[in-house]
Amino acid sequence: MSLLHVQRLADGPGRPLVCSHALGLDHQMWRGLARAFDGQRPVWAYDHRGHGRSAAPPGPWTLDDMAEDAQSMVQGLIEADPHHRAPVWLGLSMGGMVGQHLLARAPALLAGAVLAHTVPGYDDAARAAWATRIEAVRAAGMGAVVQTVVERYLSAAFRTDRPMQASELRDQLLQNNAHAYMLACQAVAGFGPVVGLEATRLPVLVISGQLDVGAPPQAGEALAQRIPGARFQVLDHCAHLSPVEQPSAFLAEVQALLDAHQL
Repeated sequence: MSLLHVQRLADGPGRPLVCSHALGLDHQMWRGLARAFDGQRPVWAYDHRGHGRSAAPPGPWTLDDMAEDAQSMVQGLIEADPHHRAPVWLGLSMGGMVGQHLLARAPALLAGAVLAHTVPGYDDAARAAWATRIEAVRAAGMGAVVQTVVERYLSAAFRTDRPMQASELRDQLLQNNAHAYMLACQAVAGFGPVVGLEATRLPVLVISGQLDVGAPPQAGEALAQRIPGARFQVLDHCAHLSPVEQPSAFLAEVQALLDAHQL
């Protein structure tokens, strides 16, 4: 667990949640959700390699590497839990990609999963777009892509209505180490369909945003169709960060999964 910075954001007697953030962000994106669960259950959040307070090992990286990081982290949390309870995974975007790997490779470590604003894999056109972003950062740093990323992460209406939050997101993205960000982009760009995901028997919720262009609803639906019994939900009036734009609706969907399966 030394590679990753892991933080408990809430506590309580229930089954833990483990939260995994989007590219360019860190564990703090989950503080609002954690407040809603405080007193009910532990909520753990961590920083992916090269993000926040986590270490950035030499590249290149793959999503499989990030899944290994997460698997070791979750195993450590289970061992430290007095009841040795498997947590529910809550991953958004890159965190949802890591969650897909965990469902396939280490299902015994999870009790269920929420996969939000993520995709089942990228095609050649999407990989070309990622290559363009990587080269822009290589040439001119995070400032070259920050506005584009903000516009993909938050809808136009939200940016207009909540300029302070949009500005805070911009500032957080600019704090990324450009080299580590490029390594993470390369890992994400190489993401393809996870072998073995069709064997999942855990309860899974897939969430998409109506206005999400990076992980559009059709990608979320395709992912849900690969997972037996998965429920698919589209949240209106939000782009890539529904916990920010539609926190109440996002929380309600997560809570519904937990309640339906007594997690």
